[in-house]
Amino acid sequence: MPKAKKGFLDGYKTYDPETEGYGSPAQWRAAFAHRMSQEEAEEVFVGKQYGPWAVLGVPEGSPWKVVKSTFRRLSMACHPDRCILNNMTKVEAEEKFKELTAAFTLIDNEYTRKGLK
Repeated sequence: MPKAKKGFLDGYKTYDPETEGYGSPAQWRAAFAHRMSQEEAEEVFVGKQYGPWAVLGVPEGSPWKVVKSTFRRLSMACHPDRCILNNMTKVEAEEKFKELTAAFTLIDNEYTRKGLK
């Protein structure tokens, strides 16, 4: 009887935020795919003097392509795993990343609702 073929990740630890940072690829993809809801994103901006457009630093009504590329660039710079490279504490990086994600979620929902994407 032939042996079963091994997958390319068999034997390697993979990222999972639920179990000390490691888990299966399926768990990692599910965790990565989860994004902030509209209500959670709105809660981030309650009581703040600025909105999602100011967080991303793009003019209101910018093309979707500009919004998306700006979010990607800023999220990589403020990601908690890269905070040491950008002279930020882990707590500062988590807060900034959460704010960026909330801003992108609100703008994304606005563009989707208007059919501009």
